[in-house]
Order: sequence, then structure tokens, then C-alpha cells
Amino acid sequence: MIAPLFGTRTMRITDAVTLGKKGLFLEYSKCQAFSADQSFFLLRDNDGNVCLFETKT
Repeated sequence: MIAPLFGTRTMRITDAVTLGKKGLFLEYSKCQAFSADQSFFLLRDNDGNVCLFETKT
């Protein structure tokens, strides 16, 4: 998807609703979200649970 205001490309990496979550958030201010080889990333949900995702599609 191309954002109309700045023309930048945006990619959705996951959808909280399909996972049964209210929301998913990066913890970038506290820890690195992506693994060293970028094969996994972490998100935190509204309940404080850490969710691990694989980057392969």
C-alpha cells in the first residue's frame, strides 16, 4: 500500500483482530523487536503478553 500523503510504502505485518487480540505493539523503546537475523520479531498485546512472530510468509 502506498500512503497518499507522503508516497511511502506501508506493509501490514500482522492483524490483531484475526489473532483475537485488541491490539499489538512494538516494544522498541525497551528492546529490539527483530532477532539478529530478522527471522522473528516480538510484539506485546494489550494484556501484556509477548507474542513471537516468524517473518517468513
